[in-house]
Amino acid sequence: MIMACLLGILIGFFLSIPIGPINLMVINEAFRKGFWRAFLVGIGGVAGDMLYCTMAFLGFSSFADKANEIAPFLKVVSGFLILGCGIRYLKVDHTHLTPKEKKTESKLSHFRKAFPVGFFMAMSNPGLLILWGIVYTLIVSNHLFNPSGLEILIFVISGGIGSSCWFALVALQVSKSHHMFNPKTLQLIARISGFILMGFGLFLCGRSFMDLQTEWFKKWS
Repeated sequence: MIMACLLGILIGFFLSIPIGPINLMVINEAFRKGFWRAFLVGIGGVAGDMLYCTMAFLGFSSFADKANEIAPFLKVVSGFLILGCGIRYLKVDHTHLTPKEKKTESKLSHFRKAFPVGFFMAMSNPGLLILWGIVYTLIVSNHLFNPSGLEILIFVISGGIGSSCWFALVALQVSKSHHMFNPKTLQLIARISGFILMGFGLFLCGRSFMDLQTEWFKKWS
């Protein structure tokens, strides 16, 4: 159990580090709205990630087959979601990047606006199921711990804690450094992130439509 807990925290933490759409959103929301908005975006992503981890550990092969069937549609949804976030950041006005604006919303309001975005962004990425399937294979093949019911639960929860620690660290550091940047610099950061997110979104949409065309061609040929 201790090994499952330690591995979960370490793997969850380090798998969250690579810069992707969720990390970019956490950084920008921390600049614009403060710690809680950014952290809750990350927590939403963690929730989706934990769900995929549970699926992979409980029955990887069956879930993988189902995920492969709907993967192109999920990628389209993910692409449009990320594209929309990118457009949103491109429209950011530097006059609205002030600490005063961050205080006008309650934590509940932050939760309603931030958590679902992170969650659906994670859930619309079926590649996470494959990733956790690889982690499962490595754990079993190296006999790191016995992936039984209780140990899977401990691993999943610990992985969520590890991921949450990463997003809390990023959100805290970025929100604290808000005063070091003038509004125009923050606007530039938001717009650069917007272009990157739009690139992610367009790539996913384009790739998804190509995958769908290939599937339709196979069915009709």
